Amino acid sequence: MKKLVVTLVAVGTAAAMLAVPALAGTANIKVGDNYFVRPGSTPTVTVRAGTTLRWVWAGRKPHNVVGSGFRSPTKTSGTYSRKFSGKGSFRVICTVHSSMKMTVRVV
Repeated sequence: MKKLVVTLVAVGTAAAMLAVPALAGTANIKVGDNYFVRPGSTPTVTVRAGTTLRWVWAGRKPHNVVGSGFRSPTKTSGTYSRKFSGKGSFRVICTVHSSMKMTVRVV
């Protein structure tokens, strides 16, 4: 019986670890021509508190990254980084192209 309980605890712990977002660090977000992450959707990116998001320009058109309390320059190449310390959901847009939207969910 003791072995069964230990096995069940180990399996439950492993399953719980898989459900948790990646540890804080840096995560890259693609800035394509008129989209964040991938074309045709409004993505939600989930990260742990303390993670730095780095937007990487991959297209040819000018874009910016704007959220509550931050704004990147409008540019056609390079990167922009922002650390997300507090938990919550944050809307991010490109003010140059109003269809470019994403949500950052910090847990």
